[in-house]
Amino acid sequence: MLTQETFCQVTNLIYKYSGVKLEEKKKYLVEHRVTEHMRELGLSSLKDYVLELKLNPNCLRDLVS
Repeated sequence: MLTQETFCQVTNLIYKYSGVKLEEKKKYLVEHRVTEHMRELGLSSLKDYVLELKLNPNCLRDLVS
């Protein structure tokens, strides 16, 4: 489950990348996408996942698309 802090980190990265602003009411959607994407990447830590999003533009692109 995404904490409020992690939700904000992920949605801010999405906004900077795509210009799409995701509100709190879309948290379930973001949480589902993040969970699936983490599974695809073989990551189990949200901290590691957010770091991967920050360091790897392709990872962020894959989350958004």
